[in-house]
Amino acid sequence: MHAKRAIALTGLATGVVLACAAAALADAAPVRPDTSAVERLATCELQPLAARPTAPVAMPALSPCVARPVADDPLANYQRTPLGDWPMPQTVDRDDPWLRLLLLGPRQPLVIDVAVYVDGRPYAHGREAWIDEVLGAAPPDAVADAVPHKSADSADTADATDTPKVVETPTVATVSAQVRHAPTMHERLLRYVATVGPNVDRKEIYWLIAEWGSGPAVVVLDPSVSWQRARLAPLWAYLDRDRDGTLGAAEIAGADAWLHHADVDRNDVVEESELHRAATALPVLPMATGHSLTVLVDDATDWEAFAADVARIYGASGMAGATAEQLRPRAGQEADATLRVDFRTADRPATGLSLVALGPQFAARPDAVFATSNAISMDTGVDFLEFSAAQGAQVNRGDVATTQVAIGAVIDGNPLLRLVDRDQDHRITLRERQQLAGLLTALDRNGDGRVDGDELPLPIRFAVTLGPHVHELLATPTGAARAIAPRDLPTPPSWFTSMDKNGDRDVSGNEFLGTFEEFRRFDADGDGLLSVAEALQLDAGQ
Repeated sequence: MHAKRAIALTGLATGVVLACAAAALADAAPVRPDTSAVERLATCELQPLAARPTAPVAMPALSPCVARPVADDPLANYQRTPLGDWPMPQTVDRDDPWLRLLLLGPRQPLVIDVAVYVDGRPYAHGREAWIDEVLGAAPPDAVADAVPHKSADSADTADATDTPKVVETPTVATVSAQVRHAPTMHERLLRYVATVGPNVDRKEIYWLIAEWGSGPAVVVLDPSVSWQRARLAPLWAYLDRDRDGTLGAAEIAGADAWLHHADVDRNDVVEESELHRAATALPVLPMATGHSLTVLVDDATDWEAFAADVARIYGASGMAGATAEQLRPRAGQEADATLRVDFRTADRPATGLSLVALGPQFAARPDAVFATSNAISMDTGVDFLEFSAAQGAQVNRGDVATTQVAIGAVIDGNPLLRLVDRDQDHRITLRERQQLAGLLTALDRNGDGRVDGDELPLPIRFAVTLGPHVHELLATPTGAARAIAPRDLPTPPSWFTSMDKNGDRDVSGNEFLGTFEEFRRFDADGDGLLSVAEALQLDAGQ
């Protein structure tokens, strides 16, 4: 069986239920660790958010896919129902910090549990307390105050004729018009409750907060944003000369020569901009696209739509025709990845994102996880999954957005380039070009001498933010996350720096100002490059 399909089937067996019917849904609550007591597997800091969203990088050759900017209205970037409504859960537990999500990756689905805390309390507590304050401010005689006062003449007339007056009950539309000028959501709701009366239904307040511009307590990124960089793969598209979605033996052997051809300024460095000019066609994608990458599992989940998506994505794996109930994750199923996110709206100790636990298929692979200062990366065996979290630098505690969590995932693009460009400077140096053939050979998992599109690990970024800002955090592609190895780079000799014209900390034969025989003698490892270490050895007389 093809390696990709075999791994996908393994993920399916652990990520969704294919054979269990409704009885599986009655399982016990999910087995989740105590996030305050268990040892964290990896941690990272919250990322800062810019004041305004950063537009995606627009590449001329790939503009049909990546040039679309995010919408100006933040909430326009998040999922609604087919009728345009916000999906609203039927029940809310203010003491429950957990969110369960299904990540429908192109090769395998994963179950992700996220415990979200704001100022040390479960995320739902903030909005519930906010609504408590609004409902508690309603005066007992609010309805009476809302009825227009009768004049003495009208009262006499009414008594004389004994004709009852019909008092119209204020509607959402009329009250909304009356309070539209209110400066904050808080004041709009206070005026609504004062107008309608003290018996306002709590679910009505949920709906008003969402529809008046703030959205529900949890919003999920829209698929249009999740997939807009899926075809951002200039290096892969450029090297795939015959456009068959595969790098064959001849294309792997000729990769260095083609990159040399793309180096139009002949400085031995292929800039990312040079790649985009050279890659004149979009890459072939060996996957289904366009579906929601993240599915929030709650009592508002559209399981029929989910079943249709799963059948389309993984149909070749034997899932086509499965019922919605068979595809639901078991209630007691252990997550493939368990996260904890701590946000703050006041001065508190540093907070951030933690990977708390891994499911059975990943727990035996400690090398599958590593962290940088602002992201946690997980090797799923077929893709690279990167977790991050963020909140704005300035948080207004009175803003209803501080009681909202945004979640989303994107296919980040540049699947091969980010592996080649190890220092993430958006350039492919001569040394990185020399390592490309070995990298491609390592990606050939089934050993058939070629790299198929489904053997190339896709970078999937999964993020959580306080307020509707996850689209901002994921708006721009990033380099591959990796462990930080603290080290001080040695300072090269001045003669070396003067020769290193392209600044890649290597001196090639074209840059070396001495004779060919001197270069060969100084190049101790014979790799065709004079490194900083070799230059320092020369200066030391070794």
